[in-house]
Amino acid sequence: VLWNMPRFEMFPNMKTLEFCSWGKCTDETLAMLADSAAELRYLRVTDSEESMTDRSIDFILKFCNLTHLDISCTHISPEGKERLFEGLGFLGQNSDSIPDCRRTDDSVSEPRKTSLNYLSVDLQPSDVNLIIEHLQELTALELVLFEECNLIPLKQLKRLVSLSIRNEGFYSAFSPVGDLILEVGARLVILRLHVH
Repeated sequence: VLWNMPRFEMFPNMKTLEFCSWGKCTDETLAMLADSAAELRYLRVTDSEESMTDRSIDFILKFCNLTHLDISCTHISPEGKERLFEGLGFLGQNSDSIPDCRRTDDSVSEPRKTSLNYLSVDLQPSDVNLIIEHLQELTALELVLFEECNLIPLKQLKRLVSLSIRNEGFYSAFSPVGDLILEVGARLVILRLHVH
């Protein structure tokens, strides 16, 4: 819990929230924020691995205008990420699971495609296909790799112009990453490779 943290309703027009080393984001923090900062566009909750879980997903999905999401180093499970990516891909569709993002005019819902264009995530092999299936509009992707993944399918993200890959020490060589770079390198404007 953040000390001296003001109540979020004090900031109804907040568009950016970044939790840095001074505090960790919790499920409870996102619950409070979701009810008072509907215009949020940039959410960075990295390094909240002990305090942010799958319970946060419903709150994240309330931010209908989200363009930038960093959930790296959190405790969101593979099943939770599947639900999150699916929800992010179709914010505003006629879905009872995401009612807060419907645009209504005389009780008629208008479908709305996500505006998310940046995602930072701890990548697991099952995430690759979910990203391709639900988040085709991504222009920037930051991947934190803790295990080997086939990254080649990510070449299907046709709008991708920024790629950042953090290798957390399991590769002796960067060959799976190199294969992806060979496929998408010509369209990249930004490429960041970090080996720890």
